[in-house]
Amino acid sequence: MNYKIITSPQQKKVESFLGMFDYICPFQTISIYGSLSQTLSYRSEKIFASNSSGDVVGLLSFILKREYNVPFFSPYFSHSMIRGGPLISSKVDREKVTELLLTEYVKRVSKSCVYSRIYNLYNPEMISSLRQKGFTHDNYFDVLVNISKGKNKLWSKLAKNRRNGITKSKRLGVKVSFSENINDMKKAYSLFKYAHIKYNHPFPSYSVFDDIFFNLIKKGRSKLLIAKLDKEIISSVLLLCSNSYVYYWFGGNLPGFRKYNANELLIWEAIEWGSAKGYTIFDFGGAGNETSKIGIRKFKEQFGSFTINFGSLTLVHNPTFFRLLNFGKEFLIKSR
Repeated sequence: MNYKIITSPQQKKVESFLGMFDYICPFQTISIYGSLSQTLSYRSEKIFASNSSGDVVGLLSFILKREYNVPFFSPYFSHSMIRGGPLISSKVDREKVTELLLTEYVKRVSKSCVYSRIYNLYNPEMISSLRQKGFTHDNYFDVLVNISKGKNKLWSKLAKNRRNGITKSKRLGVKVSFSENINDMKKAYSLFKYAHIKYNHPFPSYSVFDDIFFNLIKKGRSKLLIAKLDKEIISSVLLLCSNSYVYYWFGGNLPGFRKYNANELLIWEAIEWGSAKGYTIFDFGGAGNETSKIGIRKFKEQFGSFTINFGSLTLVHNPTFFRLLNFGKEFLIKSR
């Protein structure tokens, strides 16, 4: 059978295709594409493949992220992220469709960014095809929680110090709620940004979160949780949701309020909410490799989670600027 790239598939055919999968990373859903398609510093794009009947048989979703806003030189300070995909139907020649999607993908992004990186590739059978395209594989851990067990079971799986921290936070008067208030989003953004900037990590502009608020939160595809002490927001978490999946997207805390353990309470409330709503997986996001983010990984593992090595795959489009970009990141991290 012949396969081809299509630009505007019918919505019902996309939904039928996505319905084939038990687990879909939120970044492979159509909603994330619609919400970030106009954002220059954090732009989502999709590539669809179809069969001769016009049915969608493959999807590759990616986000072009600009590390630094430098006029006229944005391609040299940008990279592309692919999370969880590509998604390929089990009823087709997977190798052929994967090749088609990757060829189109490389053609689109090779002059728009320095490198591409795939995180959490759910189908390891694709690794050989990706290597043939020049991708290199590295270890990269992800931390997941099976939240289908119910509240009591999930609570019993928490480490004792995490249960104590959550109980303490409640006792000190921290209150958690979901918010659809734009002013709360603006406050949350400042907390998310601070968590990155203090480590000299680039962070998206507020326009990205403005799009998230109106195109995802207001439509129930993302959730903003805030923790307040009296009337002040001291911690916040942003979740991204798909069919059976809750993804911990961003989190941040107000400096000077660490003793209130608000972030632990927020994580627990997010897990409890996801379980009650029928989701099965809570994804804590990346946790580095054997030598990086060890402390963060241990913290996440104390919420009854398990760690899996999906790995990451990297394709360098511009070797010179790739080396310069990595050198710049290492310099900023060492200088903090």
